[in-house]
Amino acid sequence: MNRPWIIFILTTSLLLLLILKTHEKRTLVPFFKSGKTLQLRHFQDARKLVTPQEIPFLELWESMLTGRVAPLDRWLKLEYQTLALAHVFTPSGFHLSALLWPLMLFLKKRRQKMSLLSLIGVGLFFMPGQSALKRMTLVKLGQQFIGIKSGFLLAFFLDILWGSFSDSPVGFTYSFLFLGIIYSGIKATSLFIWFFIAQIIIAFIQGSLMSPLLLFFSPIINFILAMILPLLFLFAWPLWRWQLSAGLWLLSLVQEMVSFFYSLVMNFPLLEINVVLLIIVFCLLYRRGKEAILFSLLLTVDLNSENQKIKISGSYEWMPQGRIIKVVGDKIYRTDGICRRDLIRGMWWENCSPRRRSNKKRMVKKLSYPS
Repeated sequence: MNRPWIIFILTTSLLLLLILKTHEKRTLVPFFKSGKTLQLRHFQDARKLVTPQEIPFLELWESMLTGRVAPLDRWLKLEYQTLALAHVFTPSGFHLSALLWPLMLFLKKRRQKMSLLSLIGVGLFFMPGQSALKRMTLVKLGQQFIGIKSGFLLAFFLDILWGSFSDSPVGFTYSFLFLGIIYSGIKATSLFIWFFIAQIIIAFIQGSLMSPLLLFFSPIINFILAMILPLLFLFAWPLWRWQLSAGLWLLSLVQEMVSFFYSLVMNFPLLEINVVLLIIVFCLLYRRGKEAILFSLLLTVDLNSENQKIKISGSYEWMPQGRIIKVVGDKIYRTDGICRRDLIRGMWWENCSPRRRSNKKRMVKKLSYPS
């Protein structure tokens, strides 16, 4: 592993994300509409052929191929974002590599690989959006000429000149971060550890919590998605009924695994990403063990900075006993009530309320006024 290279990638990505976050707070960027995305007409027609329970999987399928996330259900987005799988909804290097690896097994000559990448690049040029895919195709082409790292840097430099950075700066920075880690020469298990460190940096910028379990869950799901993406791509055209059934069956299996991992993550304490933890990470990168231990002691003091008092359950406090319907964020929906969970001093506490009944059957007395 080239340690100066990996430190350069992480430091540059952190600076870019900090600049973008500062710019976002000072402008109206969050209120702007996103650019156009590809919409598959035959997926819209297929909605008439599936059951209401299968429609979320059909929308998930289309989002994986086009990056169109607007129709996705909120609970689906939440599960994938919590498991650090939001990149699945942005066609990028992950998708291109997953689709190309079966073909690259048969293409041995460099001229054949370059011809295939050039053909893909020309096709992407006429498609709306898909900036991450275009960038990755440029990276692959550059690496065929001048090497892995030089081709990577040249492609991103040209991408800035062509205006892709201004169109999607966050996507550009994420690509730079994760592709830079991949092309650093890290192998096997160490690659997952560095991906986890990259997720820590992203969570710090976003101000979100993170689960240590992602170090184990995220590689498993990414591997399985990389295996089935070529099949989902083949099944998507022309999307006959047998293709539709096979694709939805694959996605239903994947979604069961995603939902299971999500439930495990949400039932364990999440990690608060703060400045102290980020300093610990960089101390370990620079092999500063003593400094890392010192800041670890400071981290234990900084946790739970809101200083909430531990709650005391009442003797007659109502708790729902019904079956769990779904879990959305910090809320648990049961058949007889709703509970909101809070993490206070390393312990989960639930504040529950009975499920409200419908008032449609109640008689409403009309008010009369003297004329």
